[in-house]
Amino acid sequence: MDVIEIIKQFYFYGQENGFRKLQEGKVVRPRGSETIFNMSAISEHISLFDMLSETGCVEKYVTKQLSYFSNKLDGVGINRLTNPMEVGLSFLVKNCKEPEEMIYHALAFLQSIGLFTHRIYVRCDKELEFRRWYIKTGIPSENIYEWKNIEKFHIGKQRPTGNYSYLYYKYLNGVVPFGTIATIYRDGNYHFDVVFYAERLAMILEEKESIWGISEINFLLPVVSSLPIDFLNVNRFVLLFRVLVLLIHGGIGEISNKKQGYFLKKIIRELAFLLDSKTISNLSKKKLVDLSSNLVHSLGYIDLNIQQKRQIEESIEKINYFSIDIAKRLNKVENMLRNQEVNSIDFRKLKGEYGIFPEWIVAKYSDILKDRGIHIEIKKRNSIRSLALGNDNRLVDIDELLGEKNV
Repeated sequence: MDVIEIIKQFYFYGQENGFRKLQEGKVVRPRGSETIFNMSAISEHISLFDMLSETGCVEKYVTKQLSYFSNKLDGVGINRLTNPMEVGLSFLVKNCKEPEEMIYHALAFLQSIGLFTHRIYVRCDKELEFRRWYIKTGIPSENIYEWKNIEKFHIGKQRPTGNYSYLYYKYLNGVVPFGTIATIYRDGNYHFDVVFYAERLAMILEEKESIWGISEINFLLPVVSSLPIDFLNVNRFVLLFRVLVLLIHGGIGEISNKKQGYFLKKIIRELAFLLDSKTISNLSKKKLVDLSSNLVHSLGYIDLNIQQKRQIEESIEKINYFSIDIAKRLNKVENMLRNQEVNSIDFRKLKGEYGIFPEWIVAKYSDILKDRGIHIEIKKRNSIRSLALGNDNRLVDIDELLGEKNV
């Protein structure tokens, strides 16, 4: 079952069970919005939760939202689950009296697409009765991990906070974190935000070993593999190119040094770095532009228009330009690393004034850095998601992964 089939089944299940369909928002939010990108369905429909009344009737909605997390580019193409742009499938519910009913619907949908309840694991906030709800709806008690110190569910200023539970599926050598069920309890009512991530579900259902292996994405691999880049960078290029296409489809067409255009430029430069002074041929450019339509269609969206296809062509030309430009800048950095006093190199200046990220320096000049005893601190994401399958096939200790750490 691929992403588009999962989406269709999600809407079918929701509408068969009395959930009203809500319109999806664009991944790129209108200028002047509080955030540049949509990061959840509830943020797109937050007005639903402006008035939480103890006397209100139950309201049930079903929707989806393509979301972009621009701060989560590290690990892309390396960690098998890291994907900065993904589709969230959401049930939004107000004024629910029986929380077990909402948990039941969430699990029933998962069963309808072929997942097994006994393979689902839960990490949840101990403040609420998540444990009792999940056991009552069929999750084995030994699969539930309660935390005292877990982040709270926030839906904005001037609104009440709630509690999270996170869902994982036993798969391969570990687990796949595939969704969350969050709720706000107020005046006798529960208000739910349920999210399942379509690409991660597809990875399980298609029996793939990585997010770039699913049918929505993997058709890019042959073309990208033919580009003049190191094979170790192919998966990262594929996922970042997908981001580029979907940002342009979402309405960002021009690069700049601020606001929306900055994020497009950042993706273009990240792709350019992977080319390492080489360029994409006209033949490969045409193939990539053609496949861009497939990326859009695979999520059920209307095709790129003529202007957007032209913008993708121009973006590939910019990738070629920056590939050469970044290589020249990195050559200067190499001379500095080899010849200057270690203490005289200001790596913050290299990033701020020259646009050379520390991650690039570490990736390209690790041997020189080691020989000269230079250490560049790189933030590594040690989230549960990044550790859930690891980067190889070593068995993941689920108890250690999901059990609350004594900090």
